[in-house]
Amino acid sequence: MTRPLILPALAVLLLAGGCAQSDRVLFVTSSSLGINVDSKPPTASLAYDRTEGFIGPRYDNGGMPEVVAMIDSDGGLFKPEVKQIYATGAAATTAVGRDAAGPATLTGGRRMAFFGTSTTTGFKIGFGEASPIPDSFLFGFRRKEVSLIPLATTGTGDAQTDVYASVLGSYDSGVAATGEAGGTKFRMKQFFATGQAAEVLAKRGEVRSVFTSVAADSLREALSPEAYAKNVDLGEAAQREQIARVRRILDRVAPIEAVDSAALKALVERTEPALSGANQDTLSRARTRGELNTLLELNLPVAKRLDAALNAEQP
Repeated sequence: MTRPLILPALAVLLLAGGCAQSDRVLFVTSSSLGINVDSKPPTASLAYDRTEGFIGPRYDNGGMPEVVAMIDSDGGLFKPEVKQIYATGAAATTAVGRDAAGPATLTGGRRMAFFGTSTTTGFKIGFGEASPIPDSFLFGFRRKEVSLIPLATTGTGDAQTDVYASVLGSYDSGVAATGEAGGTKFRMKQFFATGQAAEVLAKRGEVRSVFTSVAADSLREALSPEAYAKNVDLGEAAQREQIARVRRILDRVAPIEAVDSAALKALVERTEPALSGANQDTLSRARTRGELNTLLELNLPVAKRLDAALNAEQP
């Protein structure tokens, strides 16, 4: 199965050789799910195979053209249920819901960037010539992910900040079995996104659960049951503290629904140390309590500084 490697290899060659053009975007997905039986050589395979790739510009303000691809399947062999999304530009961000913190406009100079994934999951059985007995068996999972994204720089002097454009690749799979004939299915869900679309997807529960479940499993395996339970308690306490911190800030600058821009700006100006220009710009774009809540929940350092500035107001 060498086909999934073609796109990443081609992208590296294009970028390294300077052949890619920064005034256009190449966005490709290719998927297959099914059974393959061949008599020469005698083999039978069941596999899921998907390749995704993006080659396009990264702008000086840290923005990237938005693309999103999603595939969700129950893995049924004869009557598969498959849901798939392929979208670009404003349609990509709209498809996943607009609530991003990164730049919505693409301004400044352009440098080429690449992001790609290649995934193969399945099993393969080989038979000897003129023999009904299998002589080889392979079951496994293979995934490759690669990104080459030049850093962008915004601001000047002491306010200069490096910006890393957003990309997201997520893969979640498993086997569901029932007692009914033909009831075993290979369940699979995969996301691929860039720019604002990646930021929005990263906030969705089904995407974040992939990362949190893997982290929890790794922690559980590395620690004793007592130590694991203690760390879980500490994490839950920190989450409760962050929620309370964000609520205090929201009650101060967005007590009803709309954000009081003047109050937010005054609070930002009192933070020590001062927030970066990028964080200030991001906060200034929040118009509703919900939007500001989302930004602060995911940014512990900013919430801590704003809360400290808020507490400093108290006599």
